[in-house]
Amino acid sequence: NNNNNNNNTITSTTISINSILRSLNIRSVDIKLYNKGTIKMLSPLYLMQPTRSGILLSILDRTKDESSKYVDMFDVLNDEKLSIFKSFMERGRETLTTKDIYILKQIPMYHTTSGRTALKNDHQYIINLYSFLSRNDIEIDDDIIRSVIPPSYILTKSILEERLLDELNCHGVSFSSFLINDFLPTINIHKRSTIARDTILHSMLLNYNTLIHEDPNLRDVLKATSFIPVASDNNSGTRLSRCCDVYDPENDEIVHLLNNEHLPLSTWCSNSTILVVLRQLGLKNTLDRSTIIDIINILK
Repeated sequence: NNNNNNNNTITSTTISINSILRSLNIRSVDIKLYNKGTIKMLSPLYLMQPTRSGILLSILDRTKDESSKYVDMFDVLNDEKLSIFKSFMERGRETLTTKDIYILKQIPMYHTTSGRTALKNDHQYIINLYSFLSRNDIEIDDDIIRSVIPPSYILTKSILEERLLDELNCHGVSFSSFLINDFLPTINIHKRSTIARDTILHSMLLNYNTLIHEDPNLRDVLKATSFIPVASDNNSGTRLSRCCDVYDPENDEIVHLLNNEHLPLSTWCSNSTILVVLRQLGLKNTLDRSTIIDIINILK
């Protein structure tokens, strides 16, 4: 009886991984049956038991360590099955050997905005990416992620994924570092959707204090970067301005004199937390010469 042979300890996860191994043309056998001589090892495709190292050695044998064969082998798994396979790899309790690490890097089971990939030396990941973006009730979907994150980043959704990447020597960067080095420098030139751009910016401002604690340099970068959407001066849409170039929308003494291009978009003024941060970054409260000239030209 199969249940007796496994002492009734087979879990749904074990059944799932065995099904996936069959899809990969890898067979697993019960070690007790093998020791009794009931099952004979017929080829390297058969595992003594579904352990992480055992599976990886069988994968290495099947692929002959050729990158194209790794791709062909794992193409048979849809995203759901690949996720279960990767979860099994992440949850392995035994210490990874040097060979385990090598094989895990060759398997195209990691996701970037360009699709599945094996792990390369230049890959990195953003620590707690989805968790960070999902704070403050901001709705995140895969389209937003694809529009914002460069393909050099491995996408992660759990601590276990990040822990495995750490074991594979894939470097994790903070969200503030990603903003400083990738997102903000390309904010005006990268082909990303306005929704995706503003989602990242809102998340950044709503978590400003945490991010500044991570990297105080972010404050100066934001002061120097045009990232505040304002109405364009020719009514052809919006443009991005620095905080020091636009005015506080709650300054009742001057706001009635200003044109739309002098103020943040109204959607950016409805959240008091965001407005407080924008003030810290330099929103103006006193009319300057250029603004007065703009107002006069509009009135002519």
